[in-house]
Amino acid sequence: MRSTNRNEPPTGPAESRGGRGVGGRRRETSAHSSATCGRREVMGTILATGAALGLGGLQTQLAGAEPGTAAQGSGIDPELAAQMKGYNYFPEFRGCKDGGKVKNLTPEQLAAAGLTRETWALDVVSEKDPLLKQPRSRAAGNPITFAEVQRLYEERPVRVLKVTTCLMGAAANHRGLWEGVALRDVLWLAQPTGAIRRVAFHALNNGDLAKQQWCSSLPPARIFEDPPGLAPVILALKFNDQWLEPKHGGPVRLIVQEHYGFKNTRHLQRVVFTTAHAATDDYAKMGQDVESPMKTVVQSLSVKGKCPADRPLVVEGIIQVGFSGLKGVQTATVPADAPLPADDPYCLKLPWQDGVVIPAPADFAAKIPGGPKGVFGLDPATGAPITWPIPGYCAFWGAVIRGLKPGKYKLYARAINRNGDAQPLPRPFDNSGVSRLPSTAVEITA
Repeated sequence: MRSTNRNEPPTGPAESRGGRGVGGRRRETSAHSSATCGRREVMGTILATGAALGLGGLQTQLAGAEPGTAAQGSGIDPELAAQMKGYNYFPEFRGCKDGGKVKNLTPEQLAAAGLTRETWALDVVSEKDPLLKQPRSRAAGNPITFAEVQRLYEERPVRVLKVTTCLMGAAANHRGLWEGVALRDVLWLAQPTGAIRRVAFHALNNGDLAKQQWCSSLPPARIFEDPPGLAPVILALKFNDQWLEPKHGGPVRLIVQEHYGFKNTRHLQRVVFTTAHAATDDYAKMGQDVESPMKTVVQSLSVKGKCPADRPLVVEGIIQVGFSGLKGVQTATVPADAPLPADDPYCLKLPWQDGVVIPAPADFAAKIPGGPKGVFGLDPATGAPITWPIPGYCAFWGAVIRGLKPGKYKLYARAINRNGDAQPLPRPFDNSGVSRLPSTAVEITA
């Protein structure tokens, strides 16, 4: 399987750079552009899932409907259903960008850097003004220890399903269950007070023991009071029921449900209260939008590079579900040599056809590492998701395309949020999260 991440110019969709798929090999593409519908010959219809598949109810968008409209059907296309058993909502941790450097440190170096549960310590201090009645720091000999955080976690655990992705890329790096304690419960140990305007988070930078330069920040309102529908900001100690290891950002990592990875600070070691109003994030210094939440976008599509004309073309992929929710998914297939219209930078005029968002499996709760109890966004009585797909998490999707004549094509995909905005809209700005359309080449053989 080929996997490619590529950022195209802002006026065009993303495209696979990899070599041409052959035979039964599937080509997988991720990146991110698009929005309403043109018309073309109907390539196929995917119907809603049925109880026989054990996947719960689903309203499937039918080809020819407006984006996101739903109609009740009788079952998912068998060509797609045959591949649905392999979907994994809780994969193993894929490793952080700097995980390679950290994982090569010796046990002694990890301990010296405070990257073990026994040696980890957290400074909670103020920048200039006296914003804390009881500051805690290593310099003063009274830092917050892992044992203190663990005790709070055991008393008041917070469990959040979240996918962490890079604002500048497309990969769903880590999706699963994060467990820890509400950040505010830890910060109250330092007794914050006064004219607090910003809270900054500092961490070990790229495995360099001499540096603690990586920084993200949040307004105090997000920390001390949860907006409707959002989980508390947490200090995570576990991922998928396992202690966070240093190579995964542990032993303690910040998790902010609605934000991209850069806000979810790894190897957290210092919290600074300040009266400054401006964001102090490193990404802000790089020109990125550090306040916008995650977008709803197709992160990847996977398809055979070659497909016989007498067989349907089966497409699958992963969608990152932002806090505008997910209403639907669509694909468009055009001749490979057909230029995109110059006056259509967001690919609104492509011949979009509706795909299907795969519903939560009936045993979703049973598959949650450590069980569903107390997981934010799940029904306390049944363990089933209150909303599906879960905002801040991911969803699998698929499409079955029939009727293509022999030839070479370009295949595009886009997600549609609950407001009816189709990717890359409503925010087609890369500095607030890449949203260009993933695309790949396919060949239909005689």
